[in-house]
Amino acid sequence: MKKKLFFKNIIIMSVSSLLIRSIGMFFTIRIAAVMGTEMLGRYRLVISIYAFFLLICTSGVSVTVTRITGELLAKEEYGKASYVRDRWLLISFVAGLILFSIMSAASFILPSDFFGEGAVSSFRILGVSLPFASCSAALRGYFTAKRKPKFLIKAKIRINSKF
Repeated sequence: MKKKLFFKNIIIMSVSSLLIRSIGMFFTIRIAAVMGTEMLGRYRLVISIYAFFLLICTSGVSVTVTRITGELLAKEEYGKASYVRDRWLLISFVAGLILFSIMSAASFILPSDFFGEGAVSSFRILGVSLPFASCSAALRGYFTAKRKPKFLIKAKIRINSKF
């Protein structure tokens, strides 16, 4: 029974992956036809820089909040878990604001002939999402810890023993 379910899930994942990749390929071809190759290159350059800032903004936040909240919930200290959630929301929002400021400041010194005229406004518009992405990573970690009772039971066992 498990082998049958396993192969069924493999087929579902393979078909959905092929479908999503083919949609992405056709979307890229359509965008290239509309924008042109030069604008598509600039678009990819701007998005790759934004992805780097997004990586810095969200990396480690979710795992940290999950770990801390999970241990507090295992000890049944619900008030402290809420405090950790609120504190990490504030920390992640401030970190996102700092990265947004850096991204906006960097947009003023970018060479316009390399990035194009629209890149400056693109960096500022995309940078607005950084504080909110960071906050969503913190909330994702909190809710992951809240919904995983098996994790909490294991965390409760580990808390009482030495690491």
